[in-house]
This record gives sequence, structure tokens and C-alpha cells, in this order.
Amino acid sequence: MAGFIKGDIVIVPFPFSDLTQTKRRPALVIATLQGNDLILCQITSQSVGDIYAIQLDNSDFYSGGLNQPSNIRPNRLFTADQQIILYKAGQIKPEKLREVINKIVRNYDDELKNSILDAVAIAILLSHRLQGLLLAESAEYDDELNHSVLDGGAIAGKRFDWMLGRLKVS
Repeated sequence: MAGFIKGDIVIVPFPFSDLTQTKRRPALVIATLQGNDLILCQITSQSVGDIYAIQLDNSDFYSGGLNQPSNIRPNRLFTADQQIILYKAGQIKPEKLREVINKIVRNYDDELKNSILDAVAIAILLSHRLQGLLLAESAEYDDELNHSVLDGGAIAGKRFDWMLGRLKVS
């Protein structure tokens, strides 16, 4: 079977998490990739309590349909070879497809923004931690200088210069 296009609802054998069995599940074709692969979006008839779910009923179909009202899960994407698709159940209307695509874009845009914010927060925390370590290390070197029984020549070299530079900044 071939020739699936964006907006098609297809039935695929979907594996259980332990990979011992599969169950027939509907999925929405989001994109066709080079070769035989498709990007699919999960569809479930279960009630979904997240902000991503988009309701789907037979009024949303251009052709065909599903046996019961369902939810499209734009945050649950996967790739599959066209050869595993059992059959086409229908095709959704363009406006429903746009709603799904927009939700996918917003979801990944939010994820990217959150990732960037997380990275910035981590960088700030690491920077503060590093500053704390440098200050503690400078204080340790300062203490070493003030209380050392060794003469000044024993603490010569780059380490001494580094420490002096840090002490001047403090």
C-alpha cells in the first residue's frame, strides 16, 4: 500500500511498551519523508487530560472516519515505514489538519523556548557556582600566603600570579 498524504488517517500496528504484542491504532499522517517513511501522530479514543490533545470526530473528516470520537495527540509523533500501515481509514479536513500542525509547531516552539531558558538558568547557576569556587579558592590562597611558613619563593609562578590577579579583583 502506498500513496499516503498529509491529513490521511491510517491504521497501524502499534506496539505495547514491552514490545510483546501490538494493537491496531489510528494515526494521522503529518508528513511524507524521502523513501517510504511517514511522520505520524498518535490518535486515541481515550480521554486525554493534557493541553495538547485535539478532539476528533466524524464531522472533522473529508472522507472516511473512525468508529468513535477520539483525540489527536500532537505531542506524540513517530516515524513509520508505509509498509506497516494496514489501511487508510479516511482523511481529515484541511482546517483540522491546520489545527494539528499549528499545535505541533507551538508545542515544539514552547519546548525550544523552555530548553533555551533551562540552558540559560543552568549557565547562570554554573557561573555563580564557579564564582563561588574562585572566591573560595582565592581566600584559600590568601590564607596560604598569610600563614605559610614557606617563603614567598615556594608559591611562585603562574599559580601565584593567578592568585594575585584574583585578589586584586576581589
